[in-house]
Amino acid sequence: MTMNAIPELGVPLEDEVKSIPLPERAAALGKTVDKLEEHGVNLEPDEVDKEVASTLATAYASAPDKTSQKVTNKRAAALTPASVRLTTDDIKEKLRGKLAKLVNPPPPVEDAVIIPHEDLDTDEEFGFDDD
Repeated sequence: MTMNAIPELGVPLEDEVKSIPLPERAAALGKTVDKLEEHGVNLEPDEVDKEVASTLATAYASAPDKTSQKVTNKRAAALTPASVRLTTDDIKEKLRGKLAKLVNPPPPVEDAVIIPHEDLDTDEEFGFDDD
């Protein structure tokens, strides 16, 4: 099915909208995926979809701003509907896990094992001379 879109005069068409946080972009894409699902698009993820979603969610959890900048409109358009759905779910899960760690931090390590050792002179060990 072909669709022709004719833009209104005076409405700028920007190639890229800058600085959209990944969760917002994924949520917007998710609404499109919901509509596609209503019309019978298969959303069964394969291994590639799972890998893409996991990679995006993990990257976002560790560096949100950097990851959001890297997921451009062009790159987001290349995502399959299944990977979009998984990415949205994975981001929510990773952020909930991060929040849980902030709210309930793990207990500090007690009774750490101390291993006695001597300082090594690496120059001496490898036979390097100062001369």
